[in-house]
Amino acid sequence: MKIKEVIRKIKKNCKQAKVYKDNFSNHTSIKIGGESYFVEPNNLGDIIKIINYCKQDNIKHMIIGNGTNIVVSDKGYGGIVILLKKVFCNIEKDGDTLLCGAGVSLFRICDLAKDYGLSGLENLYGIPGSIGGAVYMNAGAYGASIGDVVKGVLYLKNDKVYYDKAKRLDLSYRHSIFMEQNDIIILRVDIQLVPLDKSIIKEKMFEILKKRYDSQPYNMPSAGSVFKRIDNVPVSKLIDQCGLKGVSVGDCQVSTKHAGFIVNKGHATCKDFQELVKYIQKIVFEKHGIALQCEVIFIK
Repeated sequence: MKIKEVIRKIKKNCKQAKVYKDNFSNHTSIKIGGESYFVEPNNLGDIIKIINYCKQDNIKHMIIGNGTNIVVSDKGYGGIVILLKKVFCNIEKDGDTLLCGAGVSLFRICDLAKDYGLSGLENLYGIPGSIGGAVYMNAGAYGASIGDVVKGVLYLKNDKVYYDKAKRLDLSYRHSIFMEQNDIIILRVDIQLVPLDKSIIKEKMFEILKKRYDSQPYNMPSAGSVFKRIDNVPVSKLIDQCGLKGVSVGDCQVSTKHAGFIVNKGHATCKDFQELVKYIQKIVFEKHGIALQCEVIFIK
């Protein structure tokens, strides 16, 4: 198989990269996904090599950080998965701006911003995943999004490194320009914040985190909010009004705590997840005439 030839090249020419087979369920927040090939590069040079090897042999590849908003096929991913959570993990402070490697968790950045007395990320505290993934889909919560504070992004495209300011990135609702283009890898995100008393930032972060824990199923594996918001209508309320809280397909269940989440009760499959999503969409459309769109990304 061509994929095995690519793996051989990576092992031979990227000596510091870690290459292995594993179930995707061990690399996503919802714990779903079959056996796949994973590569953990050690540097930018290795990443460029890995991508070029894949292109040369027509093998698809994907980049993931903490895998918080994806659901992967039970058969696994039919290509090579490049894990970035162990590279690009530095944070530098430049005045009121934080220069954040794409692999850094949003949790860590929020905590560091608080320690520096820099405000702007409080409403995003508690969102799982890396800053690179957050920018990719312009993650947000409680009326704020990461795009509100992005100053610019450093990224790799066709073996070259580019830097674009936020206004060029089309950071709209759950969307960025990176979702529309292949072979782009976010390397660094520059976050522009504003000075504020640390105690005020800390209090706001505590309030947001408590609100999350009180209303969301943090104690169970999930892929986060499943459906995109529709204007000002809370999707979870629509689903709840349809009596769908607690409804299950296999081990996938509409959370009894927050109807906008689908949780894994133990041994859920991608098939379970997809069937439950379709069922929710069907019932909500029949009762409310509203077509729900997935925020979660399906990978096969």
